[in-house]
Formats: sequence, structure tokens, C-alpha cells
Amino acid sequence: WAALSCYCIFLLKHAKEIVRLWDKQFAAVNLPRKLSLLYLCNDIMQKARKKVGTNYANEFFKILPGALRHVRKHSDAAGAAKLDRLVGVWGERGVYSASAIQTSPAFCSITHLGCPCSVGAARCCAIL
Repeated sequence: WAALSCYCIFLLKHAKEIVRLWDKQFAAVNLPRKLSLLYLCNDIMQKARKKVGTNYANEFFKILPGALRHVRKHSDAAGAAKLDRLVGVWGERGVYSASAIQTSPAFCSITHLGCPCSVGAARCCAIL
């Protein structure tokens, strides 16, 4: 993934189109490949944040909740643990602020790490 993520960062001015293509491919592949595409997304966002800013993180934020919900819904416990770890890494490494992850109904419904969001636990976790 390293070469592909670096190439995506090189094409920063096309971030919106690249994220749209990622989303299209995500919808077309089977579950194990969806997890691989989430890892690619993670690699792109982390490298881009360090080199060129938050363009990719902002674009991915628009589609990630739906993608993460889909994988969570169709995954076993091991897959769910991987998603929790991935979202946790985004908070730890500053891809998304910890408060954005904790207060976003979409992210807290994915991680189930408590639900401090403004809509309340019952309604938030019912998004799934």
C-alpha cells in the first residue's frame, strides 16, 4: 500500500475524485478486501496529514461512517476489533481528534466505546 498511498498524496489536487473512486471500489469488493481498503485509507490519511494537511481526512470523513458501519455489521468479533483499533489509531495519531470521534454519532455507533454524543446512547447505537 505504501506506493499507492504515496501516489495518491502526490495527486492531492484530485483528492475528492480519488476518495470517490475508493468508495466505488469499496462497494464492489468482498468483506476481506473492504478491510484492506480501510487500511489503505488509513495509510493515505496518516501520510497526507504529515506531508500536505487534512484534505484526504476531510474527504474520507464524509464516507467513512457508512463504510465502517457496513464492515462492522458484516464482520465477526475479530473484524470488529480491527475496526475499533483502526478508529482508535485515528484518534491517537491525530487523523481525527478524539473529541470528533467520541462526539460523532456515526463513529461512536461503530466503536461502541461509550456514547457521549449528543443524541444519546440508545439512539446513536441504533444507527447500526
